[in-house]
Amino acid sequence: MAFQASWLQRQLGRELLELRESRGHTTREVGEALGWAHTKVGRIERAENKIDPMDVIRLAKYYKLSDADSERLCTMARESRTDSWWERFKPWINEPYYTLLGYENDATRLLALHNSVVHGLLQTEGYMRGLFETSALIRDPDHVDIHIEVRLLRQRRLFEPEPLVVDVILQDSVLGTPFGGVKVLNEQLKHLRELAELPNVVLRSIPATSPVTRMPLDIYEFGGGDGPAVASSESIFSTVVHDGPLEVRQARRALERVRSAALSPEETVRIIEQRIRETH
Repeated sequence: MAFQASWLQRQLGRELLELRESRGHTTREVGEALGWAHTKVGRIERAENKIDPMDVIRLAKYYKLSDADSERLCTMARESRTDSWWERFKPWINEPYYTLLGYENDATRLLALHNSVVHGLLQTEGYMRGLFETSALIRDPDHVDIHIEVRLLRQRRLFEPEPLVVDVILQDSVLGTPFGGVKVLNEQLKHLRELAELPNVVLRSIPATSPVTRMPLDIYEFGGGDGPAVASSESIFSTVVHDGPLEVRQARRALERVRSAALSPEETVRIIEQRIRETH
């Protein structure tokens, strides 16, 4: 399969292109200064190959970047990934979801709010099937199996050596909605309790009575809180992704308002344990 640049690699290439243009240099001038062919500079900026962190260091030094900016770009190069495992599922999933999988694959941290179902990264297979049984959009058995396989593959990011850090807010009522039946809900609740013990997973619940506006929202961060980020919102019709700075700031503010009204992770685990007993 031909090389497929991840979103983070493409973003890094765009930033390096903007840096060069802001300095008024041509690719030939940069290449000659660094002892490279000018075509290499262009390939880096277009992310035609995986970008080497050492090349980023040399470019950052040539552009006279600060240590902080240089390290941020190097972090993007080190943390970018090339395993586009979801490529083979493209015929089965819509374009916004396909794009979102690329973001999730590259992200270092996820901040999320879900007010009707458990987040896909945290679902058991039984819970997934229970959801699809109630879905009016995906009913074909083969289509359902593909979506479940994709969702389970996504969850590998939680258990990698450098796992995705996840901070999820769930509406309290989500912990009591028995998609797939009470037994499936009990298994889902036990799964949430186990995930909450992972150092990279934080769960918070928000009481339904809290007077704060809430809607499904995911914010994917790349390379830490000071790096690039994208926000996505999902409805019954589609998934919309926003990568503009203004939209991301607004999404962060909306999520922070909900977090301020949410229960602590410790209180949330106690509620989960109570619901486990109630559904036993």
